[in-house]
Amino acid sequence: MRILYYTWYENSQKDMAESLVRLGYEVICCHIPFSDYEADEAFSVALENIFVEQKCDCFLSFDFFPLIAKSAERLRKIYISWVYDTPHLTVFSPSAQSDYVKLFVFDKNQYEQIKLRKKTGLFHMPLPVNVARLDELLGPMGGEIPYTEQISFVGSLYENNAYRQVQYVPEYIKGYLEGVISAQQKVYGYNFVDEILEGEKSLELKKYIKMDLDGSYQVSAAYLYSNMLNAEITARDREQLLCAAAQIGTVALYSASKFPNHGIQERGIIDYEKGMPYVFRHSRINLNITLRSITSGIPLRAMDIMGAGGFLMSNYQPELAEYFVDGQELVLFDSVQDMQWKLDYYLKHEEERRQIAKCGYEKVKRNFSYDVQLRKMINWSFKD
Repeated sequence: MRILYYTWYENSQKDMAESLVRLGYEVICCHIPFSDYEADEAFSVALENIFVEQKCDCFLSFDFFPLIAKSAERLRKIYISWVYDTPHLTVFSPSAQSDYVKLFVFDKNQYEQIKLRKKTGLFHMPLPVNVARLDELLGPMGGEIPYTEQISFVGSLYENNAYRQVQYVPEYIKGYLEGVISAQQKVYGYNFVDEILEGEKSLELKKYIKMDLDGSYQVSAAYLYSNMLNAEITARDREQLLCAAAQIGTVALYSASKFPNHGIQERGIIDYEKGMPYVFRHSRINLNITLRSITSGIPLRAMDIMGAGGFLMSNYQPELAEYFVDGQELVLFDSVQDMQWKLDYYLKHEEERRQIAKCGYEKVKRNFSYDVQLRKMINWSFKD
């Protein structure tokens, strides 16, 4: 089978292409710029010409592109889309409902939301790790690890999110939103922001905060505003939890974000392919603090940490608790105090921490490698 893989230079493009080739598929990679997600004739002509000239059998991409879906419909060919971002608003495009579109999403709550509109060709699929590449890069698990960090966090602090750009809302609305943010910060594993903003609250917000979106997209205003608040909640989560972690041990922050705190060492951005896996393997504890719009699923960062053989400590996520055993393959926390207690404990218990990291790595390698997930994905796409 020959696959036309559309890449937007995402971090995982090499892992995807390498894994497809390892599984025996022919892969044609292409990147064509476009001006609009829904309509760009030059893009569509160029894409379809490549598809036909290269005698491809299906389209594939990370995330969903309506333009590709429309080309697949015209050519009557399968388009496999693996969504690894949430929010990802293009999944609300009418083109996602095409029978030729096979949509794979990593978050079960997102799956249930999309299922209300897309009746066929929709699947839940946790995100993958190219364990083969990481093994080659880092060497096998086992033996002494020369740790370079106590506690590491890799990721943005979301300090420039849309909520902080809002010019004006009346004090009573601001107070209400601050209350929602504060309440949600105290709860892990269930996101109620969308529910709270339904109805009159969204209508009130529309007067002061404009959200521009294609009119054909079937998405509620509450969903758009909840994503704005979720980014702010994430920013506050990360600031609060990193400060709390710095009271227990030295925290290394790998990010373009700046966060002056005497217990946090700013390391700057780090390369995804080589630098990041090294940090994960050589940190005693790797923190995952999930973007709040990922309401159920396992973030790619968590998979990357375990796939590199790193010890993962994460906020509670329903699917992390479903697919992994807390205390045996990773460690979950449900409050600031719980995180601090567990950080202190696992910094002092070396062998227990190493064993958990090893078990998490083995689970990811066995169940969530690209090879395992892609076999299922392609099989399901052509059987559906």
